[in-house]
Amino acid sequence: MSNINKKSPSFQEVIGVQDISHESAAACSGGQIILYDGTSYTGESFYRQDGSYSTLGSFNNRASSYNVLSGSWNAYSGTNFTSSEWYGPSGGGSLRLTGAGNLSSIYNNSISSIKRN
Repeated sequence: MSNINKKSPSFQEVIGVQDISHESAAACSGGQIILYDGTSYTGESFYRQDGSYSTLGSFNNRASSYNVLSGSWNAYSGTNFTSSEWYGPSGGGSLRLTGAGNLSSIYNNSISSIKRN
């Protein structure tokens, strides 16, 4: 008997496959950052994957270097994504982090919240 006229099952019918929201799909796409309390990626580290972190808890105002493993992140001097003194190229009040590096003097030990772009 031939299977030519047999339809493939829809995704909802396949065991182990489920529909997820756009927000969940974006989270799965990746975005990782590591903040360090020492320069040149030394000292205690603070790892986060995707999402928004309105406060860094015990790592508040401690970051001196960073490594963005994937994606890009905005860093803010205030909690809840606020910044009083930072004015990036777009004037948005946040520092955009990509790649890896040491934080310059104005940003060193001044990050209080982060958000993935």
